[in-house]
Amino acid sequence: MARAGWINQYDAPSACQIGDFVAGAGMTVSGFAPPLGPSLGETWGHVRGTNANDFATEVGVGGGLGRALGISGGYNWRLTPVNLKGWQ
Repeated sequence: MARAGWINQYDAPSACQIGDFVAGAGMTVSGFAPPLGPSLGETWGHVRGTNANDFATEVGVGGGLGRALGISGGYNWRLTPVNLKGWQ
């Protein structure tokens, strides 16, 4: 699968909201239609939150045999202390 995504938002997220999204517990639901077709994913990046900035949508393509639907959970964190404008 190859997907690109964005954080769902009504307004630009604050540095704190982005920090909560990329550094904490997360859950993703994703799937695609075979053999090569559209892939869609929805990520709940800040599992305690319920506003739009706590979710991300990803779209792209996927390939393989059979239909696929996956649910995964994990803990997200930054690998480097790189400070990009607008990112915590």
